[in-house]
Parts: sequence; C-alpha cells; structure tokens
Amino acid sequence: MFTMRALRLAGLLLLALTVAGCPTASPVEDPDDDDDETGDEAPIWPSEMQYLGDSAHTGAYPGPGPGGGFGEVTAEEIWSFAGVAESTPVVVDGRLFTVTWGGAVLALDAETGVLLWSRFDGADGDGMPPAQPAAKDGRLYVPSAGDGSDLWTDIRLFALDAATGETTWEFDAGDSVRAPVLVGDAVLVESHFSQDVHVLDGASGTQTALFDGPENARTAPPTFSVLWPRLVMRGHQGDGALVAFDLETGSELWAYVPSGPGDLADNWSFVHPLVADGVVVLLRAALEETDPEEDDAPAYNDRRLVLAHDLATGDRLWSNQAWEMDSWGITSLAASDGILVLGGFDPAAEPQWPYESSLLAWDLATGDQLWQAPDSEDLYGELAIVDGVVYGARGSGWGVCGYDLQTGERVAWIQVPGTICAAPVIAGGRLFVVTCDGVLRAFE
Repeated sequence: MFTMRALRLAGLLLLALTVAGCPTASPVEDPDDDDDETGDEAPIWPSEMQYLGDSAHTGAYPGPGPGGGFGEVTAEEIWSFAGVAESTPVVVDGRLFTVTWGGAVLALDAETGVLLWSRFDGADGDGMPPAQPAAKDGRLYVPSAGDGSDLWTDIRLFALDAATGETTWEFDAGDSVRAPVLVGDAVLVESHFSQDVHVLDGASGTQTALFDGPENARTAPPTFSVLWPRLVMRGHQGDGALVAFDLETGSELWAYVPSGPGDLADNWSFVHPLVADGVVVLLRAALEETDPEEDDAPAYNDRRLVLAHDLATGDRLWSNQAWEMDSWGITSLAASDGILVLGGFDPAAEPQWPYESSLLAWDLATGDQLWQAPDSEDLYGELAIVDGVVYGARGSGWGVCGYDLQTGERVAWIQVPGTICAAPVIAGGRLFVVTCDGVLRAFE
C-alpha cells in the first residue's frame, strides 16, 4: 500500500521530459579564446548527467562520443587524479564531479584534471559506501554524511552549487539515501533501508510527494525507475511484484503480482529496473521446482531470468533465462534504439552458460537474440551507450572496449592501466574511468 503526501507534482514537473531520453549538451567557452589560433574547437559538454545515464536507467549517455570511435589503442591518457572512490563520476558543463572513500565531494576541471573545489574533507568517512552524484541546472546532487555524521544511517542528500561547492540545501530522510534520479525540475531519491521514494523540488529541496516502500523492504539494489510520467517500482504488494504510478496524480496505474514460486516469488533484483520504448526490463530470481526423486536435490532450483513487461499495462511480454545461481551472472543492462544489451557474465561458468559471449543483444520488444559479441571475454560491470557504441570494462588488462550497437562488432579498444571499478563515462569526446587503486583517469 502506498501513500502520497502533499502532492504538488503537477506544478513541479510541468516541464519534465516527455521521455527520459538523453539530456542536451552545451558548449563550454575557452577562457583563453585560443580556438582561432590553434584550430581546435571547444568540447561539447553535457548540461546534465546522472547515474546510468537517465531516470529510466538505460545506460544511454548524451556524449558526445569521439568521432568514429577511439579505434584500436589510439586514445592517450591526458590526465589522472588519485584518491577517489569506486563511484561513477558525472561530467557537466566542463566540470567532473566525484567522491572519495573518506566522504569528500570533489569537482575537477574535466579538460585538465585540476581540482576546482572540495567539500566535506573533514568527514570521518573511512569505509563510507561510494555515492553516485547527479548534476543539472548548476547544482550537484550527492548523497553524503556531511562533516562527520553516521556514515551508514545518516547519509543525506545534498544540493551543492556546482561552481563553488557551497550547500544550497540538504534533505534528511531519516534514513540513508541512494543515488538521486533527476526528472524535469524534480529530484527523486530512495531511502536505503525503508525503500521509500521521496520526490523533492530540485531548487529548494522541499519534499512534494512520498511513495512508501514495501512492508517487506530489504536492503536490495534500488527499486525504481522513471519514464515520465510513470514511476515503476518493484517489490511491492508481495515479493516479486511490480507496480507503476502516475507521477502527476499519484494514482496507481497497474500492479503485476506473481502467483507463486514458478512466477518469480523472490523479491531480490540485481540491477535497477530499466525502462525504454514502452518496455520495463527486470533481472530477477526465479524458483523452479526440482525432481523430488533426485538425491540431495533442493526443493527449488534458483534461476535468474530477464523479464520484460508492458509499461502501459504491466503485462508480461517475454522472459529469457539468464543464468543459474552459482554462475557469474549479468551485472548490467542497457538499452537504446530498441536494442537491449546484457553484459557481465562468464561463458565458462558452471553450470554452463547457454551463450558463448560476455556481451549480447536482444530485441527489446520480443526478447529475440540479435547478436553475441565474439570478442568480449571478461567483460564486466556497468555498460554505457554513446552515439551507437556500447562501452564496457574488460579484465586481463584489456581496459575499455566499444561495440557497435547494431552488430556487436568491436570498434574501439582503450588500454587502461589497472582494473576498472566503475562504469565508463564518455563526455566531450573523452573517456573517464576509475580504477580500483583509486585513480580517476581521462583519455582522449
């Protein structure tokens, strides 16, 4: 059961995006105005960015990407900055925003890597879970404990001036909050333990609506995605349920409630719901009855399925088996142009994976397989789609590889020293990655 409080979203979100597509981009003027002498053009930087690309968590970023792809080992490291956490940075209007394991929030010049400002340097943040920032309209939204609060139960949402780092407002949900989601003029944020979804005015931080979390809330991955005007939440009205709400009115649009173990009775989900082209995609656990005559056989076999639901009605469109419980498993979903991309599993894992690649694509509407990338072994982590290219990190010293979204052909390879521990970000024709040794690196 959900409640709404002080619902004023019609006015707040009047200018919200009709769809949660890629944000616009804006040029940053060269302060030295040297373009006429060098012939170089100023980079085109995004005007907003958030975790997993957009409010629908499609993994599609505004770019722009490099013209024609980076090619084979052609990108060079242009700067690096040490001491950051394993968090995906955001790049907006020529500034890169990230966090440290000590709880500090940093702003760097995206072209040079020079530190512009830092906040919360004095926080006792050792071991603080890395925050995922978002930025828009001159404000940086970031979960933080501030200067010394409890790092696990008192992480608030701060809105900082993107130019100076000064606090514009902060929101205390009475519970630690997760990555903010930007929708029009609103900011949505989820409480970590209760899984309540708070709707805030982006300019003032005033709460305008609240969607209550489920009674059986778990500290699972975040539960919601937004494709205006629909808010899609999982894990409500029973384990495994999926519910959609109208953000303008707060009314429930539909609810899909599974019927039993054979229909995904387990609430656990491994990544955000993804919403694109009228389809909601989930990665869920399913319990399948086993043969009772087999010795030592468990009552149920735990499988992972990729599920697709109609965004308008909630009806199940298709489902495909992803992997058995003990195998490596998918770590990322991304979608663009009617194509769903899945990555991060190990084709050599036991039980045997039914695919021969670590990256594959399905038709978003039907679930039919389109391609398997033949050269994607050891691909892991979150994916990013920019200008028709799917980028993902690979192990064994490969760095970041890019694959044509339509064919799966590898079109880019950027060697990165060390193991990558956050989603690759591409903006202004540059690649930004964070390695597990705490170094943020920029390539061009």
